[in-house]
Amino acid sequence: MSLEVLEILKQSKLFSRFSGNQLEEVILHMNPKLVTLKSTERLYTKGDKADCCWLIVSGKLTLKRASLRSPFRSMVFHKGSVTGIQGLVNPDSTRVVGMIADGKVKLIEITHEGIAHLNQDTQILLWENVSKILLRKLSICLSRDHLTTDTGVGTLYRLLLLIRGLPNAAQPTETDRRRPVLATSTHSNLTSQGA
Repeated sequence: MSLEVLEILKQSKLFSRFSGNQLEEVILHMNPKLVTLKSTERLYTKGDKADCCWLIVSGKLTLKRASLRSPFRSMVFHKGSVTGIQGLVNPDSTRVVGMIADGKVKLIEITHEGIAHLNQDTQILLWENVSKILLRKLSICLSRDHLTTDTGVGTLYRLLLLIRGLPNAAQPTETDRRRPVLATSTHSNLTSQGA
């Protein structure tokens, strides 16, 4: 394992507060690998199976979503930032957006497959970190003025429910698919669920 990969793991919020031994476990069981994309190369496409996430080493990514007004959105990531976290939280689910390299991009791919082999304390810390990342993403989404389910708020909310082990969280309802989600109503729903 290269020193560059180890340094990115240490910087990432996904592995925040991990000891050296816990990072060694991650390297052994989750097998992080360096991936390089050329400009306009796709990291993933809407409809792909979510089976991993990535940590940003360098470069920029553009989000491609189903929106007529703004189908492309340039994403700002810092070294160690996580993208595609759905692959850890809800493996084998379907990606709802696409992600495209905006210039040369270097990433570290982290698969979900080794999580079960991590010791219990390491797993707990990993899921705590995942929860914090998802809560931060949700709060960013809720702070925007005009939110609809196609921005990913509905999916993010269901992922949070899955982490917390609440029933019926995996599938969106017909209402989720049709109506806009208002920040105030989503916040009150989240609060009423005990999140």
